[in-house]
Amino acid sequence: MSKSQKAGLTKEQVQQIRKQLRELNDEPESLSARIGRIISYPPTPTGNVKRYRFGIALMLLAVFLMLLVIVLPDDDRRWIFAGFAFLMVAVAAWQIDLAKKR
Repeated sequence: MSKSQKAGLTKEQVQQIRKQLRELNDEPESLSARIGRIISYPPTPTGNVKRYRFGIALMLLAVFLMLLVIVLPDDDRRWIFAGFAFLMVAVAAWQIDLAKKR
């Protein structure tokens, strides 16, 4: 068997089968299942899943830092956390964008 003739389904075939199975499901999708699906996989079928999850995790950490800024004492050091959170949002958006393009 050569490299071009591997046994099994191609990545595109697996994605098509999963899409058809999701459409066959008679029950409406729950909110937690919908959130889990959005967080787990990039919107494009050819996306990089690990990079996408990393971007989502960075985004959640940035939101946590933004909330932390609210409870910190009001001095100059507080804005260091705000700046870092803003930088993390930018890096997370960049990672999510790269994951979609692959």
